[in-house]
Amino acid sequence: MHSARLRTSSPTRPRSWTGQDAHEDADARATLADIGTRWGTTIDEHDQWLLGFVDFWGGTGAWKALRAEARDELRRVGWVVREGVRSLVGDTTRGATFGSVTAPTHLFSADRSPIVGQRVVQRLGEAMRGARVTKVPGVGHMGPVASAGIVNPLLLDAISAR
Repeated sequence: MHSARLRTSSPTRPRSWTGQDAHEDADARATLADIGTRWGTTIDEHDQWLLGFVDFWGGTGAWKALRAEARDELRRVGWVVREGVRSLVGDTTRGATFGSVTAPTHLFSADRSPIVGQRVVQRLGEAMRGARVTKVPGVGHMGPVASAGIVNPLLLDAISAR
């Protein structure tokens, strides 16, 4: 990463369990076992994994609440999503790795997001000098989509403040 060229960063969903310590963050990482990585060979097994994944991040009933088109699209890309989860579960990158990032960074978390997601934001915020961390109350993991009216103004404020 060429952080000297990066003017600002406002990730809403870091794509790894970056920064978490295997021992100190064992409680957060243990929740990932709820997702699992077994994909299976049948459509029913695929649907079972997708149900667990979507409900983990969106809360019980989130999979069933999705429009049929959204479920069909997740079925289409499900194997890739599962592979992403499988690789992220094994990620051991420490937060200190991001200590050299000097670009203004605003990290967002949601208070109803699973602890593992919240902990990533916490650890990155601790490691990155000058990072600003905002925990959005009353919002879940899919805040930018499910709670756009709450999250988008915060994102716009963060971007325009730089």
